[in-house]
Amino acid sequence: MREVDLSSSSILIVDDQQANVDLLEQILGIQGYRRVYSTTDPRQVATLCSELTPDLILLDLHMPHLSGVEVIEQLRHTASDLYLPILVLTADITPEAKRQALQAGASDFVSKPFDVTEVLLRVRNLIETRLLYLEVQNQNNRLEETVRARTKALEAAQDALVRKNQELSSALAKASEVAELKSQFLSNINHEIRTPINGILGMINLLTDLELNAEQRECTEMLKSSADWLVKVMNDILDVSQLGSGKARIEHRTFDPRILLEELSTVYRSRAHAKGLKFCSTVTPAVPLLMNGDSGKLRQVLDQLLGNAIKFTDSGRVNVTVELLREAEDALTVRFAVEDTGIGITEEQRLRLFEPFVQGDGSLTRKHGGTGIGLALSKKLVELQGGEIGLDGRPGGGTTAWFSAVLEKVPAADLLEAGEIPTLR
Repeated sequence: MREVDLSSSSILIVDDQQANVDLLEQILGIQGYRRVYSTTDPRQVATLCSELTPDLILLDLHMPHLSGVEVIEQLRHTASDLYLPILVLTADITPEAKRQALQAGASDFVSKPFDVTEVLLRVRNLIETRLLYLEVQNQNNRLEETVRARTKALEAAQDALVRKNQELSSALAKASEVAELKSQFLSNINHEIRTPINGILGMINLLTDLELNAEQRECTEMLKSSADWLVKVMNDILDVSQLGSGKARIEHRTFDPRILLEELSTVYRSRAHAKGLKFCSTVTPAVPLLMNGDSGKLRQVLDQLLGNAIKFTDSGRVNVTVELLREAEDALTVRFAVEDTGIGITEEQRLRLFEPFVQGDGSLTRKHGGTGIGLALSKKLVELQGGEIGLDGRPGGGTTAWFSAVLEKVPAADLLEAGEIPTLR
């Protein structure tokens, strides 16, 4: 236990005999206690305690006007100090006197005539206990103040968090409303533009049925190509809007991946040959004959990747491959890859190409055209189907664009019913 300086402790002596008061003052003074007060009138004790705030009271038990027991009871009922040690010094050595004093609230009891050493030890112990109590009380007060301060800070932080959440909720509601309005606006604009475009395409188709010379037919083909491109751009913008607002849905239908690839190859093989490129499509044997999924969205992504491959390849070849990556009990993970020998791509471009309205090089837009939303749309369509998408390549070394999709397996009974599984005869 650490050393405590008791010399500045305040001690109040209450005894109706002045000789006893003088003796106690002398003993305590020799011991080094500098703040020793006294009274021979017990009626003044309450007032003196209020003025002096003593750390210990040395109290006689039998006094005129007010007994020691009555003084103790008075102090215990009126004193604001929760722990004020009271040492009773009395010549009454009967058990009843001791019982009454301790029952009233005395801290200790010493019989007269007393042993000086014993009294000093008891005085020291009681004052040390008093000081320890005050220290604990101060610590508790500081702790309570800290708790109050932290509670106040937490309440303020909570209030701020509630306000921030309310602001975020309000902002989210406004953003959702804006997104809905934007989606509705784009849908309306798409409809308004599509109507005259369909008319233009219809008239172009009528023109192609007429007897046109070579120059007129070339102009007609250019018109049709431009109109088709405008329709594709409108579709891409509408799809991006629907995906952003969470309206896009996956349609689960049974399809044949080989037929899907062949239909696309028929279109893009002719485009590749027109540029002098070789075109090859492959479906590995492990790929099932039928599967369930959204073939329309798969076609949309393949259409984007094949279109880019042919657009950015001036010589060489374009290959498209479909292979089985993983097979689970009721699911298939299928990988689609489009490989070309075109201009390639840098690492910096690769990391940015799937962001909306971004192209690998700004000059590409001027040379090859494009809105920069195709790959961003493809990324969202692939993620909607539980897959991933990426690009591998290097500048001047060609590019491999790939994506995966998680599709449902077609039960063997359905395959058998469709005549897709050979049976033993």
